[in-house]
Amino acid sequence: TPIKSSAASDVYKRQVLMLVFVMVMTAGCGSQSATQETEKTEKAETTEENPFAKSELGENEKVDYNFSFGVENFDQDAMEIEYTGGELKIDFSVEVQGKEFTCGPMIFIDGINQPYALQAEGEKKSVQSVAVKKGKNTITTYIKPEVDSKAKRHKIYFLLMFEPDKKYEEGKSLGHAYNISQLLAWDFKTDKEAPQKYTGTISDVKLEKIDMSQYITDEDSSEDTQMQCCFSDKGTKLILKGGEKTKYRVCLFADGKLMKVNKNAEYVDVVANGKKGGVFEYDTQGLDSGNHILYAIAIPQNNLDIAMADRSDIKVVKGVN
Repeated sequence: TPIKSSAASDVYKRQVLMLVFVMVMTAGCGSQSATQETEKTEKAETTEENPFAKSELGENEKVDYNFSFGVENFDQDAMEIEYTGGELKIDFSVEVQGKEFTCGPMIFIDGINQPYALQAEGEKKSVQSVAVKKGKNTITTYIKPEVDSKAKRHKIYFLLMFEPDKKYEEGKSLGHAYNISQLLAWDFKTDKEAPQKYTGTISDVKLEKIDMSQYITDEDSSEDTQMQCCFSDKGTKLILKGGEKTKYRVCLFADGKLMKVNKNAEYVDVVANGKKGGVFEYDTQGLDSGNHILYAIAIPQNNLDIAMADRSDIKVVKGVN
């Protein structure tokens, strides 16, 4: 079942990589074990199938979550937003043809996550769950844009996350919770003094040849771009590699909140190119004991026209004392 993100999306596709895994922290946990359970999920090719289309309920039971989405309060043909200051209102249009579900919009500018509120001057979060019903739905969001001051031109990205508030239960499948739609990328034009500048840390990860033999992983042998959670005697790493040469900005969330990666950065810039890519660490020290759902998102920063949406397998990682 094709998934359409807007009238212009068929000629302006983008790739966003998504990795979801569950971290089960135990009290006093300082490291993660090199054991994992893996749930296989179908990869979503945006031109061929809806990434939410099949949610596993039983051995032979499937549910259709067919839908389309776009941004309706700006010109979809121009695919640009002109920002002059203040709180920016963005209306997501979600048209549901199949089963009703819950989803959460996510917004990025220059690969930097934009927390949003569901009402003017409301509480802003990276992702918020909204129930959508059959037919047309409008999800109104409000952001105060932050941009990368080093970017020569700005891009704003939109996506939807499926069931972003689903809780992990031991022994039960997450199904397609935390799966994501394809990515819409528009131009974001601003007055020079209008948007806030992002003041956090963005770390560069060096390009290197990745030797997967040193990691415990269910590696896909394809040369496509992949993002994986891998394990070695030196700890847990996130690895992004493969595909045509493309630069990504990667961020990691725990329970919907940004985590630190590479010790003190909220974002890392990684180049993936064939067997080369980047390896980076994340810090779980700030997480309380208990179950936590972590997911990483990589937004492309160049070669934007060649890529499609993709999502890696769900990983279940168990902590040890």
